[in-house]
Amino acid sequence: MEVSLNLLYLICTFLISFFTSFISLPFIINISIKKKFLDFPDDRKQSRKPLPRIGGLSILIGIFSSLIYLNFNKDLNLGIGDIQTLLTLSIGFFVIGFIDDLFNISPWPRLLTQISLASIAWSQNIRIESIDLTYLNIGMDFYVLPKFLSLLITIIWIVGLTNAINWIDGLDGLATGVTLIGIFGLLIINLKLRQYDTFFILIPISGSCLAFLKYNFYPAKILMGDGGSYLLGFLLSLVSIISTTRYPFGNSETFATAIYVPMILFSIPIFDMCSVILSRILNGRSPFYPDQEHIHHKFMSKGLDHRDTVLLIYLFSVFAASLSISLVI
Repeated sequence: MEVSLNLLYLICTFLISFFTSFISLPFIINISIKKKFLDFPDDRKQSRKPLPRIGGLSILIGIFSSLIYLNFNKDLNLGIGDIQTLLTLSIGFFVIGFIDDLFNISPWPRLLTQISLASIAWSQNIRIESIDLTYLNIGMDFYVLPKFLSLLITIIWIVGLTNAINWIDGLDGLATGVTLIGIFGLLIINLKLRQYDTFFILIPISGSCLAFLKYNFYPAKILMGDGGSYLLGFLLSLVSIISTTRYPFGNSETFATAIYVPMILFSIPIFDMCSVILSRILNGRSPFYPDQEHIHHKFMSKGLDHRDTVLLIYLFSVFAASLSISLVI
């Protein structure tokens, strides 16, 4: 009976997130055009007509509709953190990105706000407090981090993955598809670990992303903007911590996180961000300086067209997801 009820909740959350996002998108497109909330092409962007850039609002509407439904209908055991914390912090990450979509603010206020929100997540026990080594089969179950190092690594992971998803959002459908592949990987990982309550977070995200992909895949009618990419990156970073955090074998009461599993899962956007930052620093530029050094720019410079570049990066992401899943025992 309980299994059937949980399955019904999962179906409901998916349908709520999918249809609320899908129905809201035409209205958001019209509002964006009327208010001129548009993304205009420049030297580092593809040549095309200006597109609405606040599509992340539809993703937010879909995810939050589902999570609010869950909040009133089901108690989730996420191990660390709770659904109210996820909702509150997600709003913060979305808002700072959405403000940038509307007003183009400096990178530094955005970064500082992200660090502050990640610190709050750590204070609410959504944290990496020790590294789970059981998956590596090296005879050592876990390594406990000093408190300061736990805070630092948690901030780096949350802020880093949030911006990695944001930075790879350079072609139509790219960030949305990479997110969906990452969600699929996390679903399989949680299935293998029998951590089913995380499904109630991942399924609403997938529903909103699938609805958005209908309008975002090449040729796109709308972009998710920083609001959408920050929201997705933040949620993926939190759920990946929750998904790979457990009590190690034995009698220890230490929560240990196999952080290297989601690092491999999201290795494509992480590699893209790290390589771009390194390239900019080596060339004497600010890490935030926009350019055409991203992985998708390099593929297109080799002669691949827009659609093939996106599909190729999807393929690499599927390979990374398969590798991360294989590590989970």
